[in-house]
Amino acid sequence: MAKTYRLRDEAVDALNAKRIKLIVERKEDVKESDLLGALIWKNLSALTAEDVKAYREAVLGKD
Repeated sequence: MAKTYRLRDEAVDALNAKRIKLIVERKEDVKESDLLGALIWKNLSALTAEDVKAYREAVLGKD
């Protein structure tokens, strides 16, 4: 099941910068969806509740 999410402008900028860097490195196109999928696949298992709390406080200004 596919799902659509909104990203903050800073995340979009970082994603685009990384995508361009990978395109230059690999000399072939890298789709944003592949980049996001790899990021989630590689890091989701290590994510902790403290990481989520720190993100909410630092980026979203919540909690």
